Amino acid sequence: MTPTEEEVARVMSSPERALAFDEITPATIMATDARIDGIDVDDFVADLEAEFGPIVREIPWLRFSDQRASFRGCACVIAPFWLLWRAMLYPINREWVPLPNGAVEPLTVGHIARVIDAGYWIEPDQVDP
Repeated sequence: MTPTEEEVARVMSSPERALAFDEITPATIMATDARIDGIDVDDFVADLEAEFGPIVREIPWLRFSDQRASFRGCACVIAPFWLLWRAMLYPINREWVPLPNGAVEPLTVGHIARVIDAGYWIEPDQVDP
């Protein structure tokens, strides 16, 4: 791993997260492998920003995470109604909170490091100039 990938892996493996440092590779996917999803993305981005600065805000984080069960700001007001709706659906789909469905685009440790090193957002399918 590059030094930047190692630092991203260190932040990704902090105690409140799912993976240990030695389990993370450049191919580790943020949402599915590391289970950083929903509002956990906010904490992860804040930790990365403390380490690398504002460049991490260039990454469109919500595009790479499942936000179906996430409530931020004033949206918290609808949370009780959402829970009531989930309770009504429980007999049908047998889940209270929807689990990440893997339908989001993958964002890897290597790609996060590449964006940080470049200093601007790079689409996953783009090659460095």
